[in-house]
Amino acid sequence: MGSEEDANKQSSIQLKISPQRCVALRQGQTCYQHVEFNWHSTVKGDFCLVELSQNKTLQCWSKINQGSLSYDFQDQASRNYVMRAKGSTIDLVKQKITVAWVYKSSKRPKGSWRLF
Repeated sequence: MGSEEDANKQSSIQLKISPQRCVALRQGQTCYQHVEFNWHSTVKGDFCLVELSQNKTLQCWSKINQGSLSYDFQDQASRNYVMRAKGSTIDLVKQKITVAWVYKSSKRPKGSWRLF
């Protein structure tokens, strides 16, 4: 009876995100990137992909050992994603989408005028 749960605890899961980096033009702008999540487990089970900061489940799979998800990433900050056994709060594997900028925001406040 508990053999499937025992197998889930002993499973090895890999999660790959492609691409792992999203580049926006300026710091503070929302970065838009189409990403692919691909995962593989050594055992079949019920697994969910979760965005960690909001604890938001993006998708769950049942009784399989591999899956993929196409996702439109839209954010101003880097985000961590984890795979969990369905109904569990234990992170089995974690990956990150890193947000980077071409230009850092200037330290000078916008709209300031100098008259000489």
